[in-house]
Amino acid sequence: MGGGQTTVASVRNQELQYTNIYQEGGDYVTKDISKVLKTSQKLAESLKFNYGEAYVPAASQETFQVEVIGEVNPVEVTESYLAEIISARLKHVFEQIKQDLERRHLLDLPGGIVIIGGGAILPGVVELAQEIFGIPVKLYVPNQIGIRNPAFAHVISLSEYAGNLTDVDALAQAAVQGNEMLRQQPSNFVRPLQTQSISPSRITTQRDPLPQVEAETRVEPAIEVAQSQEQETKTEKLTDRARNWLGNLFD
Repeated sequence: MGGGQTTVASVRNQELQYTNIYQEGGDYVTKDISKVLKTSQKLAESLKFNYGEAYVPAASQETFQVEVIGEVNPVEVTESYLAEIISARLKHVFEQIKQDLERRHLLDLPGGIVIIGGGAILPGVVELAQEIFGIPVKLYVPNQIGIRNPAFAHVISLSEYAGNLTDVDALAQAAVQGNEMLRQQPSNFVRPLQTQSISPSRITTQRDPLPQVEAETRVEPAIEVAQSQEQETKTEKLTDRARNWLGNLFD
């Protein structure tokens, strides 16, 4: 139960069976308090944690003062009335979750429901959820010293999961996620060569290995063709001279 949304995950035999996200969370409870009591959201957040109760039957009739926007004098509000505002939003979220879980027959799992997140800190959340779902509900509190708070349960679980990964698991996940380090092209180990352009008036030297290969590919065929034509010209001249010499000899 987070601030902006509520996430549901169903696990069976240590395998994830179902997940869903509901775009309502603790921030929506704060907005409801601010609208109903006509006060600022900052004060509404303070009222939620100082006097808030999610389960109406457990709320008292004690009153507290609320500064109302546009009013000079503060207004007295009972804890029971504040609990009705809070429980109305949480009931709406829990009922949506219940419908989806019943549709997939996931409420029949023997493990019940475990609640984590900052929205689960409010007193009475477990009692309200258990009343709506009709199955055992418990609040998970981390055992780490200094962070025994359900709000940190998600972060702690992700850290422990990442810490238990082996090098092979990490490498496999990096490959699946398309890590750039695993998609690099093999290095080019061609020795840098110096090439010259065909034009005698302009000589250029290439230092980069890749341009050198391209330059050599362009220049070498031209040089080979020129050398072949020169060889053919010399052969023709020798042939003509031999014919003339033989002709003069017979004459």
